Amino acid sequence: MVRYTIICLGAIDPYPRTRAPDWTSISQAFLPYKETSTLRYLLRRPIPRPSRENYHPEKNYSGTNPIHHLFDDLTPTPTRPFVMSYFRVTLVRSAIGLPRRTTDVLKALGLKKRMATVFHRVSPSVAGQIMKVKELVEVREVDRRLTKQEVRLERKPDPGYYIERTSGAEWKASRSQ
Repeated sequence: MVRYTIICLGAIDPYPRTRAPDWTSISQAFLPYKETSTLRYLLRRPIPRPSRENYHPEKNYSGTNPIHHLFDDLTPTPTRPFVMSYFRVTLVRSAIGLPRRTTDVLKALGLKKRMATVFHRVSPSVAGQIMKVKELVEVREVDRRLTKQEVRLERKPDPGYYIERTSGAEWKASRSQ
């Protein structure tokens, strides 16, 4: 019965404005709602909007779904914060000669040149885009974005030597004696 419920929420959704997020743990969230009638009732309820008193500027209310409370366990809490919060995506192979859809996904990710690196917040939509071009990119999860200068210095190889002391300092030391 749960499998049928998830299929109902998929591409052939009669209520596209109330489509549930397509996370991997969606089946876990719908385990309490084995009755299809209960789930249909949840989906047909009007979308709640916050009053002016309860409005929070940092919260995004567009597309708020009446069943989002089912996914509260997926949001970070003080006891269980997200450690890895960014995808570090590097284009390793060129998209020359590949279908237009593939190049469009790379453009959407912000990757133009080979060996270019971009950072995106971890989200289901970005994860889906990465999965479409997984053969072309290298992905790592990092806890913060790096600046362009930090990425450049990371790529720069060591010179192969280090300076113990300069001749100017040695000359000054011998002259002062």
